Amino acid sequence: LHPLPPAPSLPEAVDATSSPLELGPGLGSFSLVAGTEGGLRLPLASPAVIRFRAGGEGLRTHPDRPRKRLKDLCREAGIVPWMRERLPLVFVGERLAAVGDLWIEAELAAPAGVPALKPVWSGRPDLT
Repeated sequence: LHPLPPAPSLPEAVDATSSPLELGPGLGSFSLVAGTEGGLRLPLASPAVIRFRAGGEGLRTHPDRPRKRLKDLCREAGIVPWMRERLPLVFVGERLAAVGDLWIEAELAAPAGVPALKPVWSGRPDLT
């Protein structure tokens, strides 16, 4: 077994709506696709920025549930520890809005039929 190399660094601000963002070797690409099939409700309060995990992030996956730390969401979903720092995170301003194509912040989520930006992670590796 060989340890994985450190997660690749991403540019400080990435507009994932213009073209897919290559996440690094074996991680696929990530984009935000405009449509009406659910996703982040438009208009966004600030431009969407894609980053990798720094630690301490959290979000609410359902309006009737409490906010959870990303660490706990990953653990509950069975995501292996070495993939957690390689999850593409979508921030709107300083707020975590989405974790890859896995979770969306409930307060920013759009139901189907409403204009939204849908997170699309093409070539996503096995996370479990």
